[in-house]
Amino acid sequence: TWTQTTTSQQAGPYTLLLDWLRRDADDASSVYVGSSTNNTANPTTGYRVMIGASDTATVTSADGAFTQTADAAALAAAVRPVNQWNRYAVQVTPARIRVLLNGRVVNAVDRAVPMGGYIGLENRSEAAQVDFRDIQVQPGVDLGPVAGPARRATKADGTTPLPKFNGATL
Repeated sequence: TWTQTTTSQQAGPYTLLLDWLRRDADDASSVYVGSSTNNTANPTTGYRVMIGASDTATVTSADGAFTQTADAAALAAAVRPVNQWNRYAVQVTPARIRVLLNGRVVNAVDRAVPMGGYIGLENRSEAAQVDFRDIQVQPGVDLGPVAGPARRATKADGTTPLPKFNGATL
């Protein structure tokens, strides 16, 4: 029930961007990251980010041993209703999967993620399919802007030492 979206394995941190649309309330799908397989068999490794009536943005291991649901308040504020397009940005690093839905962080999973895995899409049944468009894989992960101004470190006594470069004060 799944289809690979890339023909080669990912080699480092990346961001998977895609739009998805549910036409009916019971439509359900998943996006796989870090899978060791790229054929039509169900992946047994990696993780999937779910799309459905009650489990959108839930992250589970492909083998089902691990599940983390999305932040309910963030999800409710971000998800668009049936028949409207939603946008996932799934950020994958060696130690984390972070799911943004329509620009809002809705789930972050701190677990080891295979960087050499495949990406795939799944429709969980023939009758309840999700539509996809604008699927992109971008190298790297953009963590967003800094929340405030950068400040120079200070010592415990409150003084700020001047930085030196090759022995000269800058």
